[in-house]
Amino acid sequence: MIAAVSPSLTELAETCSTLRYANDIKKISCKAVKAVTRTEQLEKELKTAQDEIAKLKAALANAGGGIVDKDGDGMDDSEQVMNLKAQLEEMKAQMSMKDNDPTKELQEQ
Repeated sequence: MIAAVSPSLTELAETCSTLRYANDIKKISCKAVKAVTRTEQLEKELKTAQDEIAKLKAALANAGGGIVDKDGDGMDDSEQVMNLKAQLEEMKAQMSMKDNDPTKELQEQ
């Protein structure tokens, strides 16, 4: 900002007023901010999400791609699923044996 002041004593009041105004204006800061449209904002969020997905995929690949042990019992969850499937098959076999049990037919009569 340029302030025009006068060295004359007759213009002292106006010079002081101009200098006060210039000092007040000097304190004002103005920062330019780019106007962002909703589309640009969504594109930025999408890019951020894609970057995060890529990081997670890389972390999963580095971890061996397996399922981790979430409950702390020493077996990963895929082993637990296999054990549960085996137990289910055993139970089905036991149920089918009970269905074929001849004593059951005698009890019903």
